[in-house]
Amino acid sequence: GSTNGTFVNGRRVDRVELRDGDRLQAGSIVLKFRLLDALELESAERVDRNLFRDALTGLVVERRFKADLDLALRIAEAEGRTLALFNMDLDGLKGVNDCHGHAMGAAVIAETGRRIGALFSERGQACRYGGDEFIAYLEGADAAAALARGEEICRAIRDRPFERGDVSLSLTISVGVSLFPEDALGSEALRAASDAALYRAKAAGRNGVSR
Repeated sequence: GSTNGTFVNGRRVDRVELRDGDRLQAGSIVLKFRLLDALELESAERVDRNLFRDALTGLVVERRFKADLDLALRIAEAEGRTLALFNMDLDGLKGVNDCHGHAMGAAVIAETGRRIGALFSERGQACRYGGDEFIAYLEGADAAAALARGEEICRAIRDRPFERGDVSLSLTISVGVSLFPEDALGSEALRAASDAALYRAKAAGRNGVSR
C-alpha cells in the first residue's frame, strides 16, 4: 500500500513468500533476506561479536555505531521524526585507576556500558568510543524526552555503587545532548553539538545533563 511500492528482486509485489537470498527494496531502504539454521545463526552471531562488539562492554564498536547512526538519521529525515544524540563521560575514573588499579577501572567501564546499553536497547544504540566515553542515540525523542533519558543515565550511574571484591565505589556521569534536526542535520555536526553540550555539563559541576 505504499506510494513507492515494495520490490522483491526488482519486481513490484503486494505479497510474496520470501526465499533465502531475496533482495527487498522499500523506498531507499534495501534489505537482503537470509534464512539461517541454528548452526549458521550461531556462527553469524559469533562473527558479529568478534567484529562489531567491544569486548569490555558488549556495546557495538564505533565504526558500526557510526553506520547505524547514519542510517537512523536517514530514516528519521525520510519519516519526519526526531532523534537525540547523547555524549557521555564518567566523572573521576582517573581517581579510580590511581587508587584501586586499572582492573577496578575496567570493571567500572564494563558495568557502565551494560547500564547505558540497557537504556537504549529498544529504540537506539550505544557505543564506547574512548576509555570511559560513551555515545548513544535515541530514535523519536524530542527535547523533553531526551533530557529525561539523560537524567535516567545519571541515576543509573549515581544510584548504584560499583562493586568488585571488597571495593564499593559511588560514581557519577556527565551527559551532553543534541537533537536532530533542531541542532544539526548530519551525524558529525550532531556529534559536535552533543560534545559541546557535554563540556557544558562538565563546567556546570558534572553529574548532570546539558543541551
